[in-house]
Amino acid sequence: MRYAAGISVFPIRNVVFRVYGDVYSETDEQHDALPEGVLGKFGNQYSLALFAGYQNKELSGGVEYNRVFNKGFVKDKDYYGYFAYVSYSFAPKWRVYARYDLMDSKTPHNFSSAWNNLGGQLMVGGIEYQPLKQVKVSPNFRNINPDRAKSEQYLFVNLDINI
Repeated sequence: MRYAAGISVFPIRNVVFRVYGDVYSETDEQHDALPEGVLGKFGNQYSLALFAGYQNKELSGGVEYNRVFNKGFVKDKDYYGYFAYVSYSFAPKWRVYARYDLMDSKTPHNFSSAWNNLGGQLMVGGIEYQPLKQVKVSPNFRNINPDRAKSEQYLFVNLDINI
């Protein structure tokens, strides 16, 4: 069973604060596999998310913190991240945006090596053009800078069509 609760508060116009948490009941079938030769303790998995954001007609932005405690129901195997987003509509049908993610993890003391290869930074920046109400085109640049691997850069073009 997973139990969750969240609350959003709008203290002033265009500002939102959100808190979310959940508890995921531990079962034997759902445990993550442990490294060979490692004895681990298991327990419930918990999640916490905190968000603060601002939005008006031209500008939107937010910061967020997320953490998963006991990921895969393994005690002290945590996953967490910090995120920041901003977008600005500088002309009709045009928007520029950027995003920054910083992800990391906590490794249980009895693991001999890190369990997570996804930690590191992600940076995205781009521009969005909406020629029609149902169509958006967004060329963007992404820089992925993992903690345990070589950084990678990509150029993407996203196409969003709503029928």
